[in-house]
Amino acid sequence: MTAPRCARGPGLRRWGALLVAGLAGCGGGGSGSPTGTGGSNGLCQTLDCLDAGTGTVPPTWWVEVDPPPGSTAAVAFLPATMLPTLSVDRLMTVTATFSGPINVVAPSKTTAIVTVSSPLPGGPALSFQAAGAVPAAASNTVVASLQVPGNLSGRVATMTLVPLPPDDQQTPVYINDPTMPIKLNQTMATSIGMGDSTLSGVLLSSNAMGAPGFVARAFQAGAQVSNAAPTQSNGSFQLVFPSTVSTVLSLAIQLTPQPDSIAPWFVATPFAVSGPFPVALTPFPNSIVLPSYASPSPFSLRVVDQNGQPVIGAFVQAQTTLPGTPNDYGQTLFSRSGQSDDNGFAALELFPGAPADLQYGFVVVPPPGSSGATSCLSPIDPSMNVLLQLTGARTEVAGHVVDNGSNPVANVTITATPGPAPVPGCLSTPAAPGTTTTDASGNFSLLLDQGTYQLDYDPPGGSSAPRWTELSVTVPPPSATPAPRTVVLPAMGVVSGMVLDPNNNNKNLPSATVRLYEPCTAPCSSAPVLKAQAVSDANGAFRFVVPLPTTGPDGGVI
Repeated sequence: MTAPRCARGPGLRRWGALLVAGLAGCGGGGSGSPTGTGGSNGLCQTLDCLDAGTGTVPPTWWVEVDPPPGSTAAVAFLPATMLPTLSVDRLMTVTATFSGPINVVAPSKTTAIVTVSSPLPGGPALSFQAAGAVPAAASNTVVASLQVPGNLSGRVATMTLVPLPPDDQQTPVYINDPTMPIKLNQTMATSIGMGDSTLSGVLLSSNAMGAPGFVARAFQAGAQVSNAAPTQSNGSFQLVFPSTVSTVLSLAIQLTPQPDSIAPWFVATPFAVSGPFPVALTPFPNSIVLPSYASPSPFSLRVVDQNGQPVIGAFVQAQTTLPGTPNDYGQTLFSRSGQSDDNGFAALELFPGAPADLQYGFVVVPPPGSSGATSCLSPIDPSMNVLLQLTGARTEVAGHVVDNGSNPVANVTITATPGPAPVPGCLSTPAAPGTTTTDASGNFSLLLDQGTYQLDYDPPGGSSAPRWTELSVTVPPPSATPAPRTVVLPAMGVVSGMVLDPNNNNKNLPSATVRLYEPCTAPCSSAPVLKAQAVSDANGAFRFVVPLPTTGPDGGVI
């Protein structure tokens, strides 16, 4: 006997000029095996139970079609008006050439990267990379062959050549001149090594001996813009800067120890660059002298919560600034990190208090689900063997997830993503993320640091409930713990379609991931919001539940 189909809900809902089928709770179950749960009253729990309808989504939304691994097709970004038939993109071979002066030998080990802005409004930039090679007939040139989606042709692109070890010791990262835009095409070219500048310096230990075993790098806005120059036996180093380094942003130089060394690192005071290149960069007219410090010693520090109970699995970071010397052009910093064990103890190798006033500031991030809050502790002398006691507690955010028919929704994954603002009491440490899953009755509970979060509600695969996102949810301090809230997922519509592969005579493409996004409106200040996701079946068909427009002022939350 054939299982009954679900009845249509209140009819078609109008969304601009497009129509979407509205679906209410319906009985009878689906003809396929359940792959998720929707309303826990047993009515229409799975996507198989729902009629695909004849609707679509707002014309301002976008679709991403991502072919499966190993496919010869490329990812495609399409306006939602292309539904229900979606085609993946064709791959285009791009030959990227980086050419230097005739007397320059190009690095032999490199990665070429081509970066293009995403067609999806507000989406992250798209990067494609391939290994570079030096042709036998042109030792001053690096050529790379990259596979790029064809529909990106003509978009403004950035060409980057990243030298790999050991070539990165002499060669900086090269980026094409931003004042001369390059458009993505099958053949692209830019110059390297033209008008490079250098900066030399000497790093000495406190006894005026050379300090080998360090690596000098320069950064602008957090991105490396120089080579990675090792210090020699006499402490000397030389940095190389390409002519495309910004003359607007300051340069920040760091000298860091090799990864296997327990030593401090030097951070220079940022300085301005005067152009045009090449220029004389002389921020260090004298040698950089590291302060004296003792050999590191093992310390065992215990992490406890506000009630004095040990915190297991907490991330612990200690950092201090070593006193400077007369030739001090910046700060000498030292940091170590570890994790607390089953008794709450974190083992760190630190410089003891020599000089006697050497103290450490500590950042402690408890694991997800811990009641203790992320804490930044005042400078402490670790030799005192004091406890690292958390300064606060997390706030419980609890609630109940129901569908548009007030039926509880089980197995919904709830992800809390914090904003960039630091938690109270910290200068730069953000709140910790959190995740949980609703129980059989749709109930959930999250312990979160104070801050602002994005909450994503993601029903299990095959569920009849739609995905939902709340932006800028404020989590107050625990003293103002909010009452449990009811999260109402929006009314649902069903979108179905087919994925085609133009690289294979427009045959149906199985196992392609289809994502539906609501982009921000121009000018974009936030990332697109994922509204639904599905994977095409063996016949290239896909179907997912989408939220209908919210009608209340609370964005789906009452």
